[in-house]
Amino acid sequence: MPTWAYAADAAPVAGAASARPEPFSDLDKSPETARTFDATPTGRHVDFGASFIFVSPVSNSLEEAPPTLRYDPGSGLGVSGRIVILPYLHAALVFSWAAHGLDIDRGALGVPGGLSGGPLTSYRLELHVLPTLPIGERVRLFGLAGLGWGRLEIGVMQGAGEAGSFLVRERGASYFDVPLGIGASIALLPNWLSLDAMLWGSPTFAKKGTAHTSIQAFDGAGEPRTVGPLPEVPVWFTQSVGLSLLL
Repeated sequence: MPTWAYAADAAPVAGAASARPEPFSDLDKSPETARTFDATPTGRHVDFGASFIFVSPVSNSLEEAPPTLRYDPGSGLGVSGRIVILPYLHAALVFSWAAHGLDIDRGALGVPGGLSGGPLTSYRLELHVLPTLPIGERVRLFGLAGLGWGRLEIGVMQGAGEAGSFLVRERGASYFDVPLGIGASIALLPNWLSLDAMLWGSPTFAKKGTAHTSIQAFDGAGEPRTVGPLPEVPVWFTQSVGLSLLL
């Protein structure tokens, strides 16, 4: 009798041993597990970019007489940070800087002997809202609208007069703008690196500063001379091409 009892007890033990699960040595080979531990981002959430920019200021041409001082288009650099708010709506904060030459006619700003100097430096900080349309896996098209703040500055200029040359102190002005434009983004390395191109115009308003008012300078004889205001810039046009690192 005891022998039969031991044999009956042994059978379940043997069955339990045979049903024992396999060890976890092949965990790394599972496709689901591989996706879990994959270090590659699964989507585009934030990116940081740097770009080459080309900026064309449109000088104020609304007055009866054509301006005698004009701002040349200039090149510069831009940096940006962009986030995905919704799948079809992104937002970006963009800072850009550019340097522009000056085309100065004799008699500009009321100085008969002529002026020399420059360059004009412009920089702006803008918030862009980007309605986005994906085209396939690699291309995104987007519109651009936003609000920004900018500033232009001109260094010390030199004037010429009958009593000799004289200096005109540096001047500047700040303004707000409303950027409007279009752009495209192409993924060079999916989920890691993209090529971005943008084109936008920025109408300006609320312009304030010494650049747009007359100032006093003193000629070689110590006599005061009035130097007229610099032309305003109603619209800035910006083109940019750059790379973005996707995070």
